[in-house]
Amino acid sequence: MRGNLDVSDINLAAGEASEAPASSSFPVVTWRITRDALSNVLMLSHGIAIVGCGGLTDLLLWREPPFRPDYSQVSIASMVFYVLVSVGIGNFPAASGTKVSVGYLKSAIAWLAAVLLLALVILTVRSGGQYSRLGLTAFALAGLVAVTAVNGLASRFIAVRLKKGSIAFARVHVVTLQTHPTQFDVVWVPPPGIEVVERHFIPVSSPEFLEQCRDVRAILQRSVAKGCCDQILLAASWQDAGRISSLLREIGPLPAPVVLLADPAFVGLSQHRRIILGDDVGFELQSAPLGLSARWAKRALDVVAATALIVPLGPVMLLAILAIWLETGSPILFRQDRRGFGGVPFKILKFRSMTVTENGADIPQAQRQDPRITRVGHFLRRTSIDELPQLFNVLNGEMSLVGPRPHAMAHDDYYDRFIEHYAFRHHVKPGITGWAQVNGLRGATETSELMRSRIEHDLWYINHWSIWLDAKIIFLTALKVFRDDNAY
Repeated sequence: MRGNLDVSDINLAAGEASEAPASSSFPVVTWRITRDALSNVLMLSHGIAIVGCGGLTDLLLWREPPFRPDYSQVSIASMVFYVLVSVGIGNFPAASGTKVSVGYLKSAIAWLAAVLLLALVILTVRSGGQYSRLGLTAFALAGLVAVTAVNGLASRFIAVRLKKGSIAFARVHVVTLQTHPTQFDVVWVPPPGIEVVERHFIPVSSPEFLEQCRDVRAILQRSVAKGCCDQILLAASWQDAGRISSLLREIGPLPAPVVLLADPAFVGLSQHRRIILGDDVGFELQSAPLGLSARWAKRALDVVAATALIVPLGPVMLLAILAIWLETGSPILFRQDRRGFGGVPFKILKFRSMTVTENGADIPQAQRQDPRITRVGHFLRRTSIDELPQLFNVLNGEMSLVGPRPHAMAHDDYYDRFIEHYAFRHHVKPGITGWAQVNGLRGATETSELMRSRIEHDLWYINHWSIWLDAKIIFLTALKVFRDDNAY
């Protein structure tokens, strides 16, 4: 659906609307499409690509007349299987807002399931002689490449449009209840994909409050009737419950969803997980350490993955040992006190990359061009080979593959004094890699703000842990090993 939205006959709301930022200050939206419609377009594109792969497979296997469209026919069945599985697992990331990497994984899983179902049907009807292993394999690989390519093109197209602000999935009206000059006037900016059609301001102290609410309702009613309003956002202090209820009574009959934006005074609270306690609602301010089953699952992943990594990386570690010994001699390993789960100290293992082995109350962080780093050490740190001995910390149960990176105890004591909830990072085992590291927060923390950001990422990981999140972080770490500018 293309074209600009005509809102020329919609007037500004009563109150202090003249203070609102003009909608023209935002990028001009040229594409408007709902997420449901986008899902349908993406689903159709995947289907066309799959059927095309069937025809391509027939052409590749065609040796002599007559032409037999065997895989063109079964591609229709596989397309149906793929769509059904995709809907079941919530695929089509460009429409749902899922991250691209997760979308690729879901598409691959859905296509693999579709191919397995297709093979099962072929065996059931006993027509296997018509379809060779080579043909089925070629069709499966072509389909995987096709759905991945469609996802990539769609995600790229939408990302570019979102960055330019030229695509919108929803058109909203923002109604602000003003107690006094409120933060909502200048803070709330529509995220990518949201088009603000109009802003309305109603002073709560006005003697004509109800009348102004009715004026806004009339404007919203015309906009909803014309299809120009998908959602109404209400910006108000949560303490003005009475005024909020009065406004809702006026706009309640409108067939559009109403969303109350977070009060800036409580925005931190609203980001915590909501807990239902009977008829009451609470917010989980601090998550408990992982439960027994979660700890077992995480430990199983650690043991299996660490063992699987030690075997192929053994020659790399032997070469690192030889290089360190030839350059600077012993010691080969660097041991330093760190805090683990529950704050219990342990000795972390690293290949020595410096001329010093500091382990006291004053430990300067490594910097770029640090003179303490040896030539071999620079290569080991740049490629993260110096961290490989920590796989033995993992097998010993002192660390995990994924978790908050352990800091020197001197740094723990320093930052714990002024960073709130710093000690919460000890609720899980420290990791060789972590959520902060794959988000660019690796290396020295020259400022306290960098450390605060790292701690925020660590706490987010603890509060949102899952075995799939660990697998994702391990995958992202592998992609960043040789192209991380913060590794030095």
